[in-house]
Amino acid sequence: MKLTYLQHKEIDINKWDKCIEYSVNGSFQALSWFLNTICQSWDAIIDEKYNCVMPLPIITKGRKKIILQPKFAKHLGIYSTSVINDTMIESFIKAIPQSLSYASIQFNKYNKIQSLPGYSVEKGYSYDIDLILSYHKLVEAYSDNGVESIKKAQSYKFHIVYGMQAKDLINFYSDNKTNSSDTLSKTDLQTLELIILYALRNAIGEVIGVYNTGNKLCAVLFFIGSHQKITLLFFAQNKSALINKALYLVIDSFIKKHAEKNIILNYTGTIFNINFCDFGGQRSEYFKLKYNRLPFYSSLFLNIR
Repeated sequence: MKLTYLQHKEIDINKWDKCIEYSVNGSFQALSWFLNTICQSWDAIIDEKYNCVMPLPIITKGRKKIILQPKFAKHLGIYSTSVINDTMIESFIKAIPQSLSYASIQFNKYNKIQSLPGYSVEKGYSYDIDLILSYHKLVEAYSDNGVESIKKAQSYKFHIVYGMQAKDLINFYSDNKTNSSDTLSKTDLQTLELIILYALRNAIGEVIGVYNTGNKLCAVLFFIGSHQKITLLFFAQNKSALINKALYLVIDSFIKKHAEKNIILNYTGTIFNINFCDFGGQRSEYFKLKYNRLPFYSSLFLNIR
């Protein structure tokens, strides 16, 4: 397999998106529209027929181009229309040009990275709930803590509203940053809004709100999906929702709505006020790859480690 490094302007976007569409591990996170939205720029490693590809999210610091995981991409790495093996993974990693002298990137769970000399490899964890079973069967896998958290939320009579808009989440986050799934800069917030707008326009995403009995918005969650997988990408909540487990009520409602569908519900990130294992979620490992070939003084100047 011959691999080639391509700068962004050299990538055939149609062939790229077709590869992601038919990949055994395809994801919205690797589609060109998403990469264009979240990355300052992105290059790629590809095979000659665009059957295997790896996006390289690029940022420029000083005069250095480095690879850095974008804010809203939980996983990237190698995507392939055939089974991915250890040899393929190693070949792609070694095909990254020496000119990109720093990298910190999270691979998808289908990329099992072994120890590689010169590279730092760490594990992270993602949580999946398979919704193929009936709702009653899925509920049987809930933990005691999950059941009690749902009951607590029900006792506060929270009201769930589907079909909310991007501005609802953006405006709500601005007033409730502390208890959200991530801290966003002004630029991050603009990026998130673009993602939500695209997802809603193309019917691949959904914004869900939670209101209290006084009709006050308490939490907003954004789900986005492709390839029979739906990801909880971001949520914001106020202190009331945090204390009274409103997010548990939303996840249970989402599971009930999509039960008996061939869909995986996924969450990756710091578990904050909600544990997907409480819903029978299965933990999967993914790998974070890092290397630093910059001179010591450059690392200090660019503020990277």
